Order: sequence, then C-alpha cells, then structure tokens
Amino acid sequence: MGKFTVQGAFDVSNRGVLFVGQVQEGPVLVGQEVELEGVKHKVAGIEKKHEMVSQAGTGDMVGIWFEGFNNKNAFGRGQILVLA
Repeated sequence: MGKFTVQGAFDVSNRGVLFVGQVQEGPVLVGQEVELEGVKHKVAGIEKKHEMVSQAGTGDMVGIWFEGFNNKNAFGRGQILVLA
C-alpha cells in the first residue's frame, strides 16, 4: 500500500491530469489501484525528475498519472491518496 500527498495538479493536453506530490509511504507502483471519486483507477505512470519510472519510494517527489482520470479539481493541496 502506498500513500501520496497531493501538492498540485496539472491538466496536460492530450494526456490527462498529472498529480504532483510526495510519497509518504511506499512503494507506489505503476498498475496499483486507487479509488478516485468512487471509481477505481490504475496508476498509469510515475514521473520522477522528468523521467518515467516504474515505482516511487517513501520521500520521493513525483508526478502520478491515473488512467481515465481527468478532473484536476477533485483533489486539493495536502490531501492524501491511499493506493491499494
């Protein structure tokens, strides 16, 4: 299980929403599921220092892409996402 604290969200054309923040408990892995607004989504990608990686560990500052999620206003700064 991973925990991710949201510090910001960016709407990227033709890609979706990138949530930026810090991993509080890791690892966070590509393919993990999280429930966002009552619907399960998978982690589609993780960016660390402008490079795509397959996982992020505790303390890492990363950007996370979720499959099929396009509402950047759903989560605000300081909110914690728990990934199963």
